Order: sequence, then structure tokens, then C-alpha cells
Amino acid sequence: MKKLFKPFILLAPLVLAACGGGGGSGGDTQLQYSIKLNASRTSVPVNLNSIFPGFVGDYYPYMSTLYVQASEGGSPILDKADNAFGCNVTSGLDSGSLYYLDGKDEHTVEVDDGKGGKMKVPGSYRSITLGSNSGGASFHVISSDIAGDVVVVCSVTDPRDNKVYASSV
Repeated sequence: MKKLFKPFILLAPLVLAACGGGGGSGGDTQLQYSIKLNASRTSVPVNLNSIFPGFVGDYYPYMSTLYVQASEGGSPILDKADNAFGCNVTSGLDSGSLYYLDGKDEHTVEVDDGKGGKMKVPGSYRSITLGSNSGGASFHVISSDIAGDVVVVCSVTDPRDNKVYASSV
């Protein structure tokens, strides 16, 4: 019987080595989310005349465009729903508000035109949600007639573990 087990004892280390030692983890294959928020301009003049888009042509001196981009392991997060990004003014709401400026009726409000009629203008928001187009989106901050800093924070949630990643400008 001893002679019968001797070859198995000699072969056992070779079999284990061929199998990679057995067991072990393949590691974490989830790619981490990240988010980045940038502003086209970090300083705009005080909007003393309350001029908003649509009244001064295509150039709005009181506006900064914000660009939010999110990635998963360095690649854009694609095909997200309308609420992929949440963005909020965390301080300075008296000095500026968020605007979609996407031309959609749900993002406009009716105001008195001063001549007895009504007109539609872009609505201002303290927080907005945006869809992801190739991992990013853009929106706008327009200054008010009160000088000060406006801080905007955008976040994206990783649906795999519900971790929230944020960036501010």
C-alpha cells in the first residue's frame, strides 16, 4: 500500500502548481467612477441691469458655461438617463443662479414684458439634473445684481454600489 501512495505524494505538488496553487481572488474588476466640473469663466461682472439670455444676442457677458464630465475607469459613462448628474448651488445663490438654456418650454417662465403682454424667458434654478451625453453635460451660471462667489457642486452616483462622487467649482 505504501508503494501505491508514493507516486501520488510525489505528484501532488506538481498538480497543485499546474492549477495555480488553487483558490484565491481574481481581484476587483469594477472600475471606479470619477467626476470633473470646469467653468468657461470663473469671474463674470455683476449683472446690474438684470440682463439675461435672449436680450443681448448670442453673447452674454454675465454668464459662465459649466461643463461636467464623469468617467468609469477613465472612459466616459455612456447612456445615462435624464438625471445622470445632479448639480446644486451650495453657496452664493444671491449672486448667481443655474440655467439650462436648452430651449425647452419646461425650463422657461412667463414674465410681464412691460408693455401689457407676456414673454417667455429662461428660468433660474438653485439645482438642476442633467443627462449624460458621452459622459458629460453643460449648463450655465448667470450672475445677479449682488456681487459674490457662487459655488456649484455636481455629483454622479455609481449604480453598482450607490457611492456618490462629487466635484465643485
